[in-house]
Amino acid sequence: MKPPFLPILGLCSTVISRAYAAEGVDADSRAIGHGMGTNGPAPELQTLDQWKNSNPLTLAQLRGKYVLLDFWGHWCAPCVRQIPSLMAINERFSGSGLMVIGIHDASVGSIAEMDEKLVPVRKRLWMDHDINFPVAVDRPDSANTNMLGRRASGVTTAAYGIAHFPTLLLIDPAGKLLEDFHATSLDDKTAQLETLLQVKARPPAWQRVGDQLYHLEDRDLLRCLRVPLVPQRKEFFFYQYIRLGLLDRAPASVVLDAPGSASFVWDSERQTIAEVRPGPKTLLSLLADFGFEEREIEGEDSLLEQNIPGDWICRTPNEYQKWRYGGREALLEVLERHLKEDFQLSLRFTSRIVERDAYRATGAWKLAPLGSQYSRYDVHLFTDKPDPPDSTSGGGGTGNLDEFLNYVGRLGRVSITNATGRTDAGKISWRQHNSARQAVLKSSRGAFEQLLTTVSEQTGLRFENILQPERRWIVEKGE
Repeated sequence: MKPPFLPILGLCSTVISRAYAAEGVDADSRAIGHGMGTNGPAPELQTLDQWKNSNPLTLAQLRGKYVLLDFWGHWCAPCVRQIPSLMAINERFSGSGLMVIGIHDASVGSIAEMDEKLVPVRKRLWMDHDINFPVAVDRPDSANTNMLGRRASGVTTAAYGIAHFPTLLLIDPAGKLLEDFHATSLDDKTAQLETLLQVKARPPAWQRVGDQLYHLEDRDLLRCLRVPLVPQRKEFFFYQYIRLGLLDRAPASVVLDAPGSASFVWDSERQTIAEVRPGPKTLLSLLADFGFEEREIEGEDSLLEQNIPGDWICRTPNEYQKWRYGGREALLEVLERHLKEDFQLSLRFTSRIVERDAYRATGAWKLAPLGSQYSRYDVHLFTDKPDPPDSTSGGGGTGNLDEFLNYVGRLGRVSITNATGRTDAGKISWRQHNSARQAVLKSSRGAFEQLLTTVSEQTGLRFENILQPERRWIVEKGE
């Protein structure tokens, strides 16, 4: 038996659920399939009379086109995070045999009420954009409620057997439900639609401008775009946020916008942007974006902390360290040139081997849980006391032993060598508490030593302070 249709987006997280509670947005919905099966006729849209961006539509009117039908609600966090990708799809495939239609559940009585509910979402998450495809408000169905049991799902939602939001269905030109249209990223969705429709996505004019500017030629290591930046930049950022999944990860407290400056990682194989790192840049943070560890960079604070404006596009460290590009030395030579020519800032980067404080980790790994209130599978990174068990602040990660030690060392801007005789203690999970913030630890060796003590108590590892030769990049004023 073939599996049911799979929607594009996956499950929401507990963090999203908590973050959206303050906005009245519910993240407890789960994205699964529908109850209609596949290759059967799609039910009609049940005489819906509340429409946005269109006169009332029926599937009968749309014969000959593919229809992407999105069942959603303003209260559902995964739903509102999915909408921008549908905006992008509509912008690129409208007029190419595809119609995107949203069916909002009957928890609102009108388009005006829906728009009012979406005001904070448009401001915070959609960067002031509005839905650009037809949306209908479903008619109430008193005989059915949705999965939360407190809002009328609507007659069209019930006709399709929608159990959970969001659910995204594809209907073929003959009016039949299709299957196996699922993708996790906007790039994958675009590629699947190009194959399905036998057309290329039509990029809008602002994207063509952005793709030309935010691009590295085969010979380039690094590119800088100076202030003032192009007016199409905000649209370009919104598109990159969508395709790279930043909307899915943005905390509810953050208002997304085009930052004053940013760095971009270039994927030469796919010829596109692979990562965006938005926010103000100092020389030190820019070099960190380029793949340098903070501990590798030394110089006067006045040099390292000075603001570096503009947008920067760089290859990945694995790529620019290939012989054809000349490695870090070549990258820093290009950066020196940009800083001098574009910003009249004369700096010199010199590589030296120097002796520096470091740590050697020895002993046998044996995880000792912090306490019954905390996860027994995590190593908790803190100094004097851990955060409350229900706190969601801080960071963390997972990896092998080397990756864990590198993460801990980075917090104190020191190197930790694995001398345990093992490269892996299985998959390690760690959580960073507020007292272990890098800003605190890198300026206080005592606080970092305290962190190592708490790590040792939880893992059985021992940490010995040593001196060892290490490569440093020294930043000095140039001529």
